[in-house]
Amino acid sequence: MKYAIVLLGFEDSTALNAVFSERPEISTITDCGCDIERAAGLVNQCLSTLFAVSTELPRREIERFTSQLLPAWRRGVLIGTRDDELAAWGINTLQYAAYLAPAPDRAHLSAMFRHLDYWRDHWLDAADRA
Repeated sequence: MKYAIVLLGFEDSTALNAVFSERPEISTITDCGCDIERAAGLVNQCLSTLFAVSTELPRREIERFTSQLLPAWRRGVLIGTRDDELAAWGINTLQYAAYLAPAPDRAHLSAMFRHLDYWRDHWLDAADRA
């Protein structure tokens, strides 16, 4: 399956773009800078859109972004400085599948996509049973 991915809150996403671009699963990368409304709008347009949020954003901004998302499978990833409290919060929102610290490399991304695929499949199975 091909995914679009929306990046939010990364001051310089050049390295992250390069790593994501190597993945055959990624069809489009959109860097929204710190524009929360734009990022939420893009993520909500299609339930297969993934999103990566920098932990450099203030937590209240991450929470504001997350509160604007439509319910869907765990398709988000928090990336950045290790913060166990933020990681636990993100996983408990049911929007985030993973927390990657430090910034991901090829091995991290392979594991992340396996994890995202699991949550997508789980969500689709639950929707089929409903």
